[in-house]
Order: sequence, then structure tokens, then C-alpha cells
Amino acid sequence: MEKKQLLNGEPIPYDAPLPELEEMLRDKQMQRYCLACEALSQRTDEGAFRLLAAQLDVSDRWRRLYAFRVIFRSPYAADLSSYAVQQLQSDDPSFVLAALEIIEEHRLPCPEQAMKAAVAEHYALLHDQGKLLFRLEATEENYRYLRDLFHREGTCLRQEIVADILLDHYEDSRPTELYALLAGSRCAKQRTKAAQLAKRRGLDPSALREDPDGHVRKACR
Repeated sequence: MEKKQLLNGEPIPYDAPLPELEEMLRDKQMQRYCLACEALSQRTDEGAFRLLAAQLDVSDRWRRLYAFRVIFRSPYAADLSSYAVQQLQSDDPSFVLAALEIIEEHRLPCPEQAMKAAVAEHYALLHDQGKLLFRLEATEENYRYLRDLFHREGTCLRQEIVADILLDHYEDSRPTELYALLAGSRCAKQRTKAAQLAKRRGLDPSALREDPDGHVRKACR
């Protein structure tokens, strides 16, 4: 990924010497702090990593959160995998959501139960952080967990991510159940997926042929 050059309209000082970046970390202006974090996160020297890692212990939650969001770009951050997993149990939802994104983006090791618990507890706040659940093994327990998530109140995007995981993991073994699940969704995208599933698996999509959404009806043809 190409490095961004600007942050809120200001150039990121990638080439600044470490003492200057360290001074910026102490600046009262959050913008200066963030510029320093961005620059340090792209450096490949251990000194830069240590400066950034120290920010994970500062008292200001916003500064701590910003450092957490960028530090895993560093090649030295692999040893912080356990720290990211710990944040899934944070009392601060901002850290939980950030941890879900970081663990997925950087492919960090994470126990299934930890990610499942975090997603379930903070489901109402998720955008696409639920994509981490693609890692789940295709077990009976995980099927029930995903099915329960699908039934929970939430945005169509959250439900669509769960639907995609269910189809990816269980279409071969549970096509009829998944068709019924998706066809009963209030979201047209999931009902469209149900119609497409029916065509792939030779199921009867007649219940969707009079669907109020044209995309669903078209998928039944």
C-alpha cells in the first residue's frame, strides 16, 4: 500500500530525525502527535518502534488509541499480538473495534472464543469488523453462533457479512437451512443471495418470485 503523504492537509514528516518525532509526541496539539505516530509507524528501525510502543501506556485514551491503530505497520510489532487480543476485552468500545480491525488487517493470531465474544458484545457498533469471523472453523457451535448473529437486529451490512460467512463455510452441508435463513431476511441483498443459492443448489425459490424487490425477483429467473 502506498504511504499517504498528508494527514489533515499537513505533510507527514517521514524523514524527520527521531529526536524531532519524539518531541512531536509530547506536543499538546493532537495533530502534531498524530503526524509523529504516522511517521514512526512507517519506519523500519527499532528505535522508532520503541518510541511508538511507549505511547500504548500514555494516559490520554485518544493518543493511546491512535498509536494502537498504526503501530502494527512496524515490522517489530509482531510481539504485540497478545496486546491486540487483550484489547478485545477492553471496557472501551473504541479499542475493541480497533482491535477487531487490526487483527483482521494484519492477520494476527487470535483465539476463536475471543473474537466471537467481542463481536457478539459489540455487534450493534460494528461496521465491517465482523469480517474477522471468516476465520472461524466450520463447526456446529460456530454455525449456531453465526445463525444467532444473523437474527440479531442490525444494519444490512452486518447481516450481509454474516450471510457471506455462512455461505462460505456451510453452503455444502446446509443449503436448505441457509436458503430459509436468507429468504426470511428483511434485507433484499440477503433474499437475493437466497435466490442465487436456490439456483445453485436446485432448491425451490418460488417463495421469492413475488418479492417486492426487483433484484430478488430477477435472481429467481
